[in-house]
Amino acid sequence: MTDMHKVITMNREYGCCGSEIASETAKRLGIDYYDRNLVNMAIEHGGIEPGVLERVDEKSPNLAFYKRVSIGNEHAPKATTVSDVLYSLQKDVLVKAAQEKDYIVVGRCGNFALKDEPIKLLRVKLIGSMDFKIDYVMKTEGLSEFAAIRAIKKKEQKRKDSYYYHTKQSWSDPLNYDICLNVDKLGVEGCINALCGLYSTL
Repeated sequence: MTDMHKVITMNREYGCCGSEIASETAKRLGIDYYDRNLVNMAIEHGGIEPGVLERVDEKSPNLAFYKRVSIGNEHAPKATTVSDVLYSLQKDVLVKAAQEKDYIVVGRCGNFALKDEPIKLLRVKLIGSMDFKIDYVMKTEGLSEFAAIRAIKKKEQKRKDSYYYHTKQSWSDPLNYDICLNVDKLGVEGCINALCGLYSTL
């Protein structure tokens, strides 16, 4: 029997450097990294025209969110919502990849989608103080303090809503994770070092 592959799933509060931490950790470990590129992989897997699934990636429910469709090839579930199609296709991609290699995936309910798979799974949540997140979003997005606060609240609510829709669990519940890393206490480098160390113990 071959050894089980290692997978790190990373949920993150907005403004906690999630993509930066995940991509650099993957680079140092020499493993794959999935984030927004997972949407394109799902589109290809499902044989779906571009522009359909991107609209619901980690978004809050709305009328378009609940619209039932039958699109794509045999891999895409039929007569269901666009969001369910995306989730199902992304899960297919993640499960197949976990059978072949180690990787890190950011968001996309990865910790829930992979929870029953025969892999070595580390479920991570990145958190930070509001001041840290505001400062980061102001610098990276070029926003005022007021606009940054609004953006953080809006983005995090979308992630919470999307997570609950697919899992019926709370995105904020620490029991859904194996470890929570406080980015403004540990710093980006500290989080990367922690993740590399934890990966070696899996």
